[in-house]
Amino acid sequence: MAGRLKRMGQARYQVDGDPRTSGPGFGVQAHADLIDLPRRWKRPRLVFVNSMSDLFHARIPVDVVKRVLATMEATPQHTYQILTKRSTRLRRLAPQLQWPSNVWMGVSVENQDYAYRVDDLRAVPAAVRFIPRSRCSVRSPSIWPESGGSSPVASPGPGTARWT
Repeated sequence: MAGRLKRMGQARYQVDGDPRTSGPGFGVQAHADLIDLPRRWKRPRLVFVNSMSDLFHARIPVDVVKRVLATMEATPQHTYQILTKRSTRLRRLAPQLQWPSNVWMGVSVENQDYAYRVDDLRAVPAAVRFIPRSRCSVRSPSIWPESGGSSPVASPGPGTARWT
């Protein structure tokens, strides 16, 4: 997908990892101009945050994560889904962050080797915590997959857990 976006000339995808064409790779970038974009949207939206990146990547500064969550808190008409594979950092930062009720936090659990991410997610005080079904192959009564696989769903319903 990123290669196709680069060929289409999308400015945010021109760094492709090939030193002959663009440099050091998909380096971590915070597009500050997009953080406040949801504040301008009039109608409520379901937003899948970081579809080709990870908000909890080690090279994303904590102040950027806080700014993203502040925008989410300031726009309660929208629902935000955040998905990460970096559950250890998520768990470590969670107590320092504000978790508005319109934020859904999820972790990918590809197989049993990554089941520890479920415990990390349990430590996060988000109103809704989820695991995408399409990425979860672990069989455990403690894992509640989101309905619809990795596709966002409009509201919690059958197949979506609200952990307390």
